Amino acid sequence: MEKLRQNIFWVGMVSAGIVLVIFFAVSIVPQLSRKSTLNSDILKKSNTLKGIIDSSGIYSRQDIDELIKKRDVYKAKYDEVVKFYETYDTTLEKWFDGLPETPPVGLFDSKYRDKREALERAFKERRIWFESSDEANKPNAFNWEIVQSNYDVPTLKKIQKRYWIREKVANVILNNNPNNLIMYELNEITFFDKLVAGGSATPKYDYPGVPKTKVATFQEYQLPDGLGNTITFGVSLNIYYNDIPKFISNLLSTSMKPELLINLRGCEMKITKPLEDEVTIEYNATEPKIMPNPMELLLVCEVIDFDPTKKQNFGSQE
Repeated sequence: MEKLRQNIFWVGMVSAGIVLVIFFAVSIVPQLSRKSTLNSDILKKSNTLKGIIDSSGIYSRQDIDELIKKRDVYKAKYDEVVKFYETYDTTLEKWFDGLPETPPVGLFDSKYRDKREALERAFKERRIWFESSDEANKPNAFNWEIVQSNYDVPTLKKIQKRYWIREKVANVILNNNPNNLIMYELNEITFFDKLVAGGSATPKYDYPGVPKTKVATFQEYQLPDGLGNTITFGVSLNIYYNDIPKFISNLLSTSMKPELLINLRGCEMKITKPLEDEVTIEYNATEPKIMPNPMELLLVCEVIDFDPTKKQNFGSQE
């Protein structure tokens, strides 16, 4: 006892250690075992839940974040496409200079007559044929619309857009035609869609993909989501074979005014008349210069009449 009293500190330490061991064995060890069991159960249930999510199409937070990133990339590309078509639609939507947004029919008709007469005058000055010699039987090759007093603003707008397209074709011909040298003969510019309900388009030629028999039922292509529609037209002209690539290239170019984005849908070339099988040359005579016969070129083209107000926003980029 005397020794115990002398070493009471160490006795206390040993007693405390024994108590701690007993407490750990009774309280902590079972909790550690329970934690291990719970972790194992959670892992199993997590794997089970992941399998259910993967098979059921339920999106996880990671999936949602990835989808948001893809949406933002898609929206940026979509906006680029919209901006591209919107840029080239600007010219198509313009009225003649001096006209208000809702022009009176009489004022529009006056401007329209002045503009078309200016184009015809430019063709005549450059000696480019654009109408039949039998003017009483064949209409002008430009196929100008006749403005009626009952036409509403949307119909006038349609005529306006057709004018810009005709002007583009005319400028391409004028730009490629040197002074006093007849290289082109414009046979026809025609639009396949009806100007107004109950009207009719009457092209003189069978165009590739749009023969005359199908013009009565022709319908323009409607862009998805109401973003606009096509304006499809045909061009027929006589042109030398070597000039065809240059003509088509300039027609499709956006650098020549009016700045319209034109797509080529169909192309066909026909001979106007065969070359002579034999050419007789007199002895000691100068060899005659034989000019090639022009080709008849038939083109089907379209312009996108775009409506940017109908573009989708795809939600916010949060």
